[in-house]
Amino acid sequence: MRELRTKVLKEIGRRKTEDTEFLIQNPLGSQVTPWEALGAFGVSRKLETSYPYPIKPLALKIRRLIQAEIQWSLQSYLDEQRRLISGLLADVNYLRTNQAKEVEKVNGLLGETAELKSRVDSLDGRLAKKQHINYAVTRLADGFVVSERIIENAFAIRSLPGNIKRILDVGCCESDLSIQLATTGFDVYGIDIRNYELTHRNFHFVRDDIRETPFQDGYFDVVIAISAIEHVGLGHYGDPEYRDGDLIAMKEIHRVLMKGGMLIMSTPFGGKSKITWERVYDNDALANLLEGFDVQKTDYWIKEREEWRTVSLEEAKLQNHDIKPFGDDYPLWPCIVTLIAKKVNRDK
Repeated sequence: MRELRTKVLKEIGRRKTEDTEFLIQNPLGSQVTPWEALGAFGVSRKLETSYPYPIKPLALKIRRLIQAEIQWSLQSYLDEQRRLISGLLADVNYLRTNQAKEVEKVNGLLGETAELKSRVDSLDGRLAKKQHINYAVTRLADGFVVSERIIENAFAIRSLPGNIKRILDVGCCESDLSIQLATTGFDVYGIDIRNYELTHRNFHFVRDDIRETPFQDGYFDVVIAISAIEHVGLGHYGDPEYRDGDLIAMKEIHRVLMKGGMLIMSTPFGGKSKITWERVYDNDALANLLEGFDVQKTDYWIKEREEWRTVSLEEAKLQNHDIKPFGDDYPLWPCIVTLIAKKVNRDK
């Protein structure tokens, strides 16, 4: 197309030169072209052109053909660009639609994940709060275990006097004794350094340290301390480690117990020792622990396999406390003492 345009321009230039070469002298002496001279005689030509110089009809047709070719080429180019743009817009809309769907799917998955996480967290919370109870009998895959609770709970319930108002259960966690007493109509208070999940309308739980309670002097008729005093101050259950924590706890129990009130208690017994998370009391240590109380009744128990039997004081003293009878995972001593004592004045 460029070459054709160049040829046309050259042709126009040549024609202009020829017209100039054939200038003639008019009567007035001015130079005119042959066509202007013929015009004096009424001869003329009509040229449809926008050019400032004469052009032949053939050149005009060629020019129009060139313009049509240019216009067609430009129109084809514009049409092609429109098609491309239309295709791109369609792709963009498709991607936007699919992106919205994918985002919706992702949001749905995120919502499901959040809901699942919430359920897992809730389950973890329930599992964390699940109250562990040291039942008297625990079923295992290959049999069962009978703990000291089978002796202690029965002993505590059997020892309760009639016509009592309030009972304090010290270290009530891991035990259902408080609930047992509450369901039989007693007004029961429980205290422990850990939380207690079991509830009853006759049961009042106080999360506090037994070494310093919020209760008034002589507030309780009976205080029960089942397998509790031997742990106080050792830090195993989240309580602060404190020297002579058991002795301080007993002084507090003496304070909140009414004059002549009853203490029902059990603790590991044998040669004086401390095994991992509990103390083991010998006769002298137990007497020091019970300062301010008059012991009314004492029983000693030994576990052999899954049976508990009463033994004499002499046999209980023979227990070897340098050995953990159930290993590190279950360092409970298989010899306990259960006792009933009455509050009297303390010597110091």
